[in-house]
Amino acid sequence: AKPIVVMQCTGFFEAGDAVRNAAHDLKLPLKLIVGVRSERAAQAGRSKDNCPHFAERVVIAWELPHRRFDPAESDAAALAAELKSLADQPTPAAILWAE
Repeated sequence: AKPIVVMQCTGFFEAGDAVRNAAHDLKLPLKLIVGVRSERAAQAGRSKDNCPHFAERVVIAWELPHRRFDPAESDAAALAAELKSLADQPTPAAILWAE
């Protein structure tokens, strides 16, 4: 099995120590999809939500390889490729999913 944990950025922030422990202390190949709430609205200047500001900084702080994915700009084939790439990576990794 190749499980993937899916959560919104707020839950990711709250789970930070557990993510650090699983990825770095236990050396588990944790795969995450983190929904970045309000990212599109923030990019358009329509939101002051700070989740988009901090989401990438947190994955960098936990030294997790990551990529961004925006379902509004991609098709099903691109999603399938991203998920396969994430699942196939031998180390912990994350996709930051624009919401």
